[in-house]
Amino acid sequence: ITTIGQAKKMTTSIQALAYHHPSEPPQWHTLPMPAIAPHDLFIEIEALGVNPIDYKLRHNLKTPKPRPKILGWDAAGTVVAKGNAVSRFQCGERVFYAGHLHRDGCYASHQLVDERLVAHAPKQLSAEHCAVIPLTGITAWEALFYRLGIREQEEKQQQLLIIGAGGGVGSMAIQLAKQVAGLDVTATVSHAKARQWCHQLGADICLDHEQDLVTQYHDMGLTAPDYILCCANTDTYFDTMATLVASEGAICALVDTQQAHDLQTLKAKSARFVWEFMFTHPIHSPTSWRHHDILQSLSQLLDSQSIISSWQQTVGPLSPDAITQAHAQLITTHTVGKIALTAR
Repeated sequence: ITTIGQAKKMTTSIQALAYHHPSEPPQWHTLPMPAIAPHDLFIEIEALGVNPIDYKLRHNLKTPKPRPKILGWDAAGTVVAKGNAVSRFQCGERVFYAGHLHRDGCYASHQLVDERLVAHAPKQLSAEHCAVIPLTGITAWEALFYRLGIREQEEKQQQLLIIGAGGGVGSMAIQLAKQVAGLDVTATVSHAKARQWCHQLGADICLDHEQDLVTQYHDMGLTAPDYILCCANTDTYFDTMATLVASEGAICALVDTQQAHDLQTLKAKSARFVWEFMFTHPIHSPTSWRHHDILQSLSQLLDSQSIISSWQQTVGPLSPDAITQAHAQLITTHTVGKIALTAR
């Protein structure tokens, strides 16, 4: 194990905000420092972001919980120790990452993360602006370029529809679709603040997804979307997407379905339906550097100001009240951009 400096006393415990029960607020716990695996980075957290998966996993907690559950998969911090096989990072470097679903999350003072899921943080941004990027940035990147198969600057001008574009994933997807792929982007929102935000990020057209989208496409004479990214409720919009998608187009969804849908409706168009789940790659391809590479690309785009951070507010330092407030805002599904917390 290499530490940040021989003179610096190594941390022997972690302060973590963890859950025992889904209906109770998290509580502070002092936990022993876990063993550092060969490819692990031990990171002192400076700021973190919250995502819908946080409260969804909280609601899924089984009781009683013998060990408190630490949530959180968006953070920025400093490497203070590393495993003996780490090859791309040095102690003292600032990093950002989403992490692994099956390991402890970032509602804590420190966290262990495999280096293959970590990248150097953008140099031009604060910790809070960095911390909100990883989970939604990776999700948007994988959805556009891996799941939908979008390539850079196609000869034919391609059309992308993003349903529910005002949140974290949509905020990144708009920018990547415009700045990396050069697509025409139609975004859907449900209120004026989100509309203004999406236009600021580069959306060409904004529609109201609380009104009929097929009618809006028809009335405005819009070209059928080659690609659809649904960041909203898949059940609500499946039939709409099947109607709107162009011939030989593709639909990517993020949110679990609760009801059955007839894929036969896509056959006449030879259209594809695909899922994006950001944790697929870390779980099933643990030695892959894909998430590191995506985050490095995002870091470069942020430093060059080709894209901007999706940060919109910081609700305070990490505490039971701040986490409860952040989760309550996310549950409304009307949050614009991303919410951050400082670690202390």
